[in-house]
Amino acid sequence: MNSFISYLDKIESLIKEKRYDEAWSIANEGLIKIEGEDKYMMYYQMANIMAREKKWFDALEKMGLVIYYLKGLGGISHKKFVLRLLKKFKKEAYLEEYLNLVEKTHPRDLAQPLKTFLGIKE
Repeated sequence: MNSFISYLDKIESLIKEKRYDEAWSIANEGLIKIEGEDKYMMYYQMANIMAREKKWFDALEKMGLVIYYLKGLGGISHKKFVLRLLKKFKKEAYLEEYLNLVEKTHPRDLAQPLKTFLGIKE
């Protein structure tokens, strides 16, 4: 458990230093190594990095994976994070609709329905 906490601390410090490429590298290595239920934590870290890079749609998509694997929001911090991301699209009032969408849509099929929900045209 201590190694996992160290891993999270390392990624967080790189994000604060705006060293996104290094944070991505570490997150991707972790994603390859991880198996089972814990994979949602990697997606949460990826969403965090994407939000810092102002890639709002990508961050919401990764949070969709977190919510899908957890079968709901993980807690108040996840809720605040998702609301902050939805606010970028002026959809913060539609949290429940977003949750329903990501819980019912398989992660590999999430991009297009999420774009439609957010009103993003290709």
